[in-house]
Amino acid sequence: MANFASQVGAYSKRKKAVVFGSPLFVFYTGSKTILFASDAITVSVNYPGAFIEVLPLLKGEMDRIKNGAVLTRGDVSLHIETEHALTFSETDFKSGDRQVVTAYINAENTLTYCLAFR
Repeated sequence: MANFASQVGAYSKRKKAVVFGSPLFVFYTGSKTILFASDAITVSVNYPGAFIEVLPLLKGEMDRIKNGAVLTRGDVSLHIETEHALTFSETDFKSGDRQVVTAYINAENTLTYCLAFR
């Protein structure tokens, strides 16, 4: 584990997690908190009204998207876990040999989702 000279948010050595929080700059309302734990990243968003969280992902030719919430590359899968509607959309953009695929999570007022590699 790296040593941090300065920290944004809160860091807990006991829980081995780093937490970042900031206001959302869209209309200067709402907030987003990101918890970096050893086994997952958990994101919580508070914003008054309907909003869409956009997650750009890179998908290779052999990568698979299944069950609407899992991107698999080889024997590792990225799981996007949420109670909200989640959709994927392919784009015409590439980064190297990987296609940019966008995950959209529709929410209203609050959203919590988790990104976990398994």
